[in-house]
Amino acid sequence: MNIQSPEFIEGEYSIYNLSGQLIATGKLSGNTQQMTIQQTGYYLINIRSNGSTITKKIFLN
Repeated sequence: MNIQSPEFIEGEYSIYNLSGQLIATGKLSGNTQQMTIQQTGYYLINIRSNGSTITKKIFLN
């Protein structure tokens, strides 16, 4: 999975399954970040940058 942004992002991300279990965490630096998640399904990704937090629901297949 790739996270892409039109602008440079410096921050952190957390990925959770829909049961609330933490799947992955990491740092963001740049406008593209690649991460590997093995299982198909819905996930919540939480991105924290510059004092703001964004949470999105995503589906990976």
